[in-house]
Amino acid sequence: MKTWLNIVLINLAVLISILFVLSIPVYFYGVYKLESFFKFEEEHSNYYQPDSLAIFIHHPNVNIEFDWNEHEKQKVTFITNNFGFREDNDTKKEKTDGTSRILVTGDSHTDGVVFNEESFPNVMEEQLNSKSESNKFEVINGGTGFYSFKNYYGFIEKYKNLKPDYFIINVFTGNDFRETLLYEEESKSYGNIIKNGYFRAKRRLLLSPKLSAPLNQGLDQQYYFKTFPEDIHEALNYAQFYTSKIDSICEAEDIDLLITLLPTKTETSSEFREKVKLAYSWSDSTLNINSNLKESYREFLLSNGIEAIDLTDTLSNPAGKMFWDEDLHINTEAHHRIGIYLANKFMQNN
Repeated sequence: MKTWLNIVLINLAVLISILFVLSIPVYFYGVYKLESFFKFEEEHSNYYQPDSLAIFIHHPNVNIEFDWNEHEKQKVTFITNNFGFREDNDTKKEKTDGTSRILVTGDSHTDGVVFNEESFPNVMEEQLNSKSESNKFEVINGGTGFYSFKNYYGFIEKYKNLKPDYFIINVFTGNDFRETLLYEEESKSYGNIIKNGYFRAKRRLLLSPKLSAPLNQGLDQQYYFKTFPEDIHEALNYAQFYTSKIDSICEAEDIDLLITLLPTKTETSSEFREKVKLAYSWSDSTLNINSNLKESYREFLLSNGIEAIDLTDTLSNPAGKMFWDEDLHINTEAHHRIGIYLANKFMQNN
């Protein structure tokens, strides 16, 4: 019996050693992929560039056109101005007298898979200026794909010299909490690299074949925190940490801070929610992960006197579509609704 036990233990030790040796190249490849992404040396290099404060920003003066069959024009053009903002016209460093400047940031939903004039910051600007007889408004779209809480902090640190009167962060509650974990130095630790490699493989095998919908605009975050629920607390801590730093900057610079909470299609379409539930056999507790994260973060904002607006009702169960089918980003109709809603709220409060 003792001999068999020794054999089992020796084989187990050999197996563990082999797995560890095999994991070493996996680890270094994972670190390489993570670091190369933030350098934007290959993919997306014509649109993004590294930045010492915001981690990365848009290249200035970009004009990129691509086919987009869901848009009525069958295409979308990404244009950035002299600051790399999603604006057709250049942004002056000094505000025009009598103009209130509203600086907006967010992730790819704010960046927008739409023409510049269709984005909610530009719709908001048009609405505000049409409603106001005295004051003029400049709403700047600084939304940037792949942004999360650390980027939002670096963004206002970088552009506070533009002296905005208001700073709006459009937090996408479908992936900002998951992605905030990828922007910290510990994301490159051995344990995290192996864990994320395991998650990507599991996701590819178990999720991708079952539903013809992109995963990274809400579903990916739900599945990640379903797999690693112990990371929820850490993600919320980072979200709160960077939001507090942003709030401190805004207070010091006399900037009014507003945070909007953008939901996923799973939260706004009961039909899509049922489709996801059936495809993955997810429980309601899994399907509610994103909305629970949103509520926890919203409670933190309110308890710290930070204005928060939940956009769920604005986009919920409408007659028309609010998200592109191809990538689940909010579409032109959603941008239009959000822009009008925020302009009306702004006029009511001011």
